[in-house]
Amino acid sequence: MRVQDTDWYKARPLLIQQKIDLYPPDRLYRMKSTQQIVYLYSYEENDDGLCETCTITITRKFNPTCVLDRRVFGVRLDDLEEVEGYRVVPDGEE
Repeated sequence: MRVQDTDWYKARPLLIQQKIDLYPPDRLYRMKSTQQIVYLYSYEENDDGLCETCTITITRKFNPTCVLDRRVFGVRLDDLEEVEGYRVVPDGEE
């Protein structure tokens, strides 16, 4: 099922839907600034009505040198590039 067909997607504001279309939540991304492999946790609409940042999850599963799994907020979306051919698999579906 495409994310655009879900109730979750349809309930998001248009601005967030546009960012979801550009940066789908089921993909893996490489942070250009750190080279870490991450996946999206949430999209952030800023006070000025823009959506330029997100919260990402960094895990040991994709970053063996990572000491602990964590979420980082305020990451600029333009710092992310998709890792081609990889998808985030929900727990229990591997």
